[in-house]
Amino acid sequence: MALQGLNNQRVRNFNKRVLCALLYREKVASKSTLARLSQLSIPAVGKILDELQEEQRVEHDPHNLHSRGLGGGSYRIAAAGQRILCLNVSPYLIESIVVDGLMTPCSTFTPLPIVATTPQAMLQEIVQIYHLHSRQQGMPLKIALSIHGQVNPLTGVSQRMQQAPWEGPVEIKYLLEERLKTEVLLDNDCVMLGLAEKWQNNANLQDFCVINVDYGIGSSFVINQQIYRGSLFGSGQIGHTIIDPDGSLCACGRYGCLETIASLSALKKKARIQLKVTPWAQQVMGIGYLYVEQALTEML
Repeated sequence: MALQGLNNQRVRNFNKRVLCALLYREKVASKSTLARLSQLSIPAVGKILDELQEEQRVEHDPHNLHSRGLGGGSYRIAAAGQRILCLNVSPYLIESIVVDGLMTPCSTFTPLPIVATTPQAMLQEIVQIYHLHSRQQGMPLKIALSIHGQVNPLTGVSQRMQQAPWEGPVEIKYLLEERLKTEVLLDNDCVMLGLAEKWQNNANLQDFCVINVDYGIGSSFVINQQIYRGSLFGSGQIGHTIIDPDGSLCACGRYGCLETIASLSALKKKARIQLKVTPWAQQVMGIGYLYVEQALTEML
């Protein structure tokens, strides 16, 4: 197997991502602080920051953060230079919102139930949502996708989307970039939750786990300030851990998975059964189920 090397451009792009990540974390920082945190030289940091300014990804403020030294001002992520369409995608629901470079909402949060029986139908729903928001914002948008199931963030492939009526991988990043001519980033939905928790609570240096209970169950782990993905990007996919070998049939084809016991869909199913067999519940079946479903949804 041939080894792939790093050219100067790839190294520069990697260092750009490092500095952007530091600015998202620190919110505002001087050139010297960025050099110290990235372990790059100050001249190298300065050149990269100049490029990021030209790309309108970073803003410079001449006000010095430090009283000592020559200063040079401070830097922050540019709020007005870009708009990002954030989408949380499952086979049955797409949630969308547009944010600026500082993750400040620029549109209303919109949940849209969908009926996607094929990957192509799901991608078409995403395309339509993109065009709608792009027209409303009056500019092209980048896309950040939060995808249910197992995802390879390096290739942009949805490897397996549990509960979807199709099987096999879907090259979501490639197909959307070809159709929309914009940059697309995607990752697992639980990983996105873990990253959000990390950025919003930067002072917390402890390792932690995020658990997402929906119609499936997933989780992600932040260890030493980094997402732990596992060798096959499947770390945290706990929903199909077998809890009861003699339990109910799961959508994955096995029996007694955690999702058949503790997911939102499993709890709703148990509530429906209980409403049917309990005498007092039978009298209020119509209204009672709605209240139980709403309570379970809000609780989870």
